[in-house]
Amino acid sequence: MADYSGLCDTLMPRSRKKKTPPRPLRVPRQARGRATFDAILDAMERLLAKHGYVAVTTNHVADTAGVGIGSVYEYFGDKDAIVAEVARRTITRILDDIASARSDVMPIDPEAALRAWIHTMFVAVRSRSDIVRVLWREVPFLWELEELRALPDRMLVIARAARREPSPTLDESQLEAATYLLTVMVSQAVITSTIEPPSHLSPEAIETTLTTMLATLLLTPPPARS
Repeated sequence: MADYSGLCDTLMPRSRKKKTPPRPLRVPRQARGRATFDAILDAMERLLAKHGYVAVTTNHVADTAGVGIGSVYEYFGDKDAIVAEVARRTITRILDDIASARSDVMPIDPEAALRAWIHTMFVAVRSRSDIVRVLWREVPFLWELEELRALPDRMLVIARAARREPSPTLDESQLEAATYLLTVMVSQAVITSTIEPPSHLSPEAIETTLTTMLATLLLTPPPARS
């Protein structure tokens, strides 16, 4: 299987400074501690979406979560540790939404399945557009997250599992190249059109056109050779 771990380097905004993303000091196992932990993450997500990365402090998070500042530092060493965990959770939730829809699209015809899969990806990102926009544009260490760097490979796993029929247009030697290109195209189209939506195009037009392009590439049989 091809390794696409370098794909994030291609998509990464070059102006970002590299920083090792921090981890939580500990992740609670008991329900009460987990509720506090999740409340801190929920508060950070709301604050980031509303005020942006730079403006948020741990005191803001504690106040919004309704917990003491000591509870914040019990689980997280600093603000960035909370932000990193919010980013990890967001990535996981987007992938879970896409993967969970896989069983719904598999029984239908290939073009309808492709349309449904693309739509699911758009919905998964657009429904979190506020937090995705802040994470993508403002968090300096986002692209150093292992979860984000593994995103292309995880998307490929989902796509391969959803696709049961061979493409009528591509032979086996072309499949990996096509998979790589489709991962780039779809990921960029979904994320870019979400964080920087073009004023002259509707989301529906973007989604429909992308689906048509992919259907033409993957599902249209090539003309017979004379």
